[in-house]
Amino acid sequence: MLRKPYVVIFQFVLSQSNLIVDYKFDVSSERWCEVVFQLPLGNKSKLDLATIVEKEVEKFIVHQTPGIERCIESEEVVNDVPTKFLQTQGINFEVRSTA
Repeated sequence: MLRKPYVVIFQFVLSQSNLIVDYKFDVSSERWCEVVFQLPLGNKSKLDLATIVEKEVEKFIVHQTPGIERCIESEEVVNDVPTKFLQTQGINFEVRSTA
């Protein structure tokens, strides 16, 4: 049985589209979710899932740092070792006077 806040989340997700017929998610660590869509076969409907995911990812914030607008993970080979980098857009420096 879901606790009340989770019931609200469940109901909210289902209310977003008539095509969504079920929703499951990780209530313990909130690391995954599963959305079940039901499409009518009669009109050969297509669901552009990639576009839906891309739009949602743009709104998704894992952690926010004031002044940093965007962060992109990239991987480069440095000294024959694959190395991950974070490239940020924005400034998060504070200038302090020593006077």
